Parts: sequence; structure tokens; C-alpha cells
Amino acid sequence: MVLEGILWVLRSGARWRDLPREYPSASTCWRRLQEWEARDDWLRIWRALLGQLDAEGKLNWEEVFLDGSFASAKKGGSAWVKPNVARA
Repeated sequence: MVLEGILWVLRSGARWRDLPREYPSASTCWRRLQEWEARDDWLRIWRALLGQLDAEGKLNWEEVFLDGSFASAKKGGSAWVKPNVARA
């Protein structure tokens, strides 16, 4: 039920305090989410899922891409500086 509560919040985008009563308390769900993240449980689950899907031939690796919105800027950069046309 804790996992379902966490997934409900992540899918809905709702606040933890809006978690329906059918799930464990919001603080319990949030705490478990933090514990699982700290132990890299989510990463292990994700890798296991990808491994299983790959073994079943359900992944098309030619369509894989990296979303740059998750990569940090190496040198930062000012929001006020226009990009150099030659570099862009």
C-alpha cells in the first residue's frame, strides 16, 4: 500500500497531504520514498525492469535518447547572456 501511495502522488502531481485515506499516512509514504531513494532501490528496480524488457525483446534501443533537462550545466551560465551564434 505504501508503494501504491507513492505512485499515486507521483502520477497525480498532488501534494503529499492530499494523499487519499485509503493509503498509509503521507509521512510514512514520503519517508519510505526517501529511504528507498537513499538505498538506490529505485535504480535497481529500474535496471531490473529494463533487463527483463530487453530479454523479452520489448525494447527498441535505436529509439533511446538522453534528455538533457536532467543534466546539470557544467559551467553554469548566466540567464542574461545570449548564446554565441557560432557555438549554437
